Amino acid sequence: MRAALELAQFISRTTELVLVAEKIGSPSFFGITNVIEAGYAPKLGHLLLHVSRGDHVTPGCFNVIVQHGPHHILGLKEINLKHVDAVICVSKFSAMQQLRYGIPRRKLQVVPNGIDKSVFWFKDEIRTSKSFIYAGHIRGYKGIVTMLRAFFEVLQIYPEATLEIYGENMVWSKADSGFDWLLDNDYLDVNLRIIWSRIIKDCPGIIFGGEVSQNTLSTQFNRNSFVVCASVIPETFGLVSLEAQACGCIPIYARHGGYPETIMRSAPKLTFEPGNHRDLALTMLNALKTKPDLVRNKQVASEASRYTWDRTNTAITSIIDRVIKRKAFLMRLKSFFTK
Repeated sequence: MRAALELAQFISRTTELVLVAEKIGSPSFFGITNVIEAGYAPKLGHLLLHVSRGDHVTPGCFNVIVQHGPHHILGLKEINLKHVDAVICVSKFSAMQQLRYGIPRRKLQVVPNGIDKSVFWFKDEIRTSKSFIYAGHIRGYKGIVTMLRAFFEVLQIYPEATLEIYGENMVWSKADSGFDWLLDNDYLDVNLRIIWSRIIKDCPGIIFGGEVSQNTLSTQFNRNSFVVCASVIPETFGLVSLEAQACGCIPIYARHGGYPETIMRSAPKLTFEPGNHRDLALTMLNALKTKPDLVRNKQVASEASRYTWDRTNTAITSIIDRVIKRKAFLMRLKSFFTK
């Protein structure tokens, strides 16, 4: 009875959920409102939300760190790590990274990211057969140049093929992958942004749409056959791959990072060596030969649609439950031996 009373008092005054995010308000991160509605606010007395990279850890509290970006959590200081109850990663690949950086395996949990099912869903529309799409930052590490060079080669065989590119046209640096190729071909302006009009003139099959809304992106995923995921650095998860598949768009992805974990079982395995434009070109050509039909596209979309934020929230809630139960057990054990 005494141990139970101590635990109740402990929970009511010290419970805290620590989130890891960047430029994301805690109420929207991982649908945290749903977690609160699941009963944690009344159950724990009060729930303080923090947005950090894992450096905000309070001794004596329940500290659950949830990963958002690729470099979060890595190198968590040992002085803070001992107070962390659980570290939630978005992929097995990321969990292995954290393991190498010293986070104990018993504290690591994998909860994949999810999609907004109200935005990304399969529409039974006519899909252009020889069409590719890219969505994301227009930066070197995203494999933009690898993709462009590969598509130039695809056009030699399929001049009717198209590549739609959506995202912010960002400033490039000399250290960015593909910078020299862009510079040599006079594809960069004085501010070191890509001159898309010049690329489109050389390669009419390319369409640059700039930044668009998620609803527009969903429409385009439903109209294109393949999404290109070409990052030259390992992506922690690869949410675009999942969102595209929910719309029946098949991924062509670099063989590293968390990408392979986002591919549905019914989707063809269209992979290539990261940063190798010739290998990507061969994979794109092979993709055009596979000719995914409506039945397969629909099957892929059906599988991907299960990965929702509600599912993510439920998994996180379950982990927090286990953390609480484990801590309660340890406190009762401690109380027993200190009587």
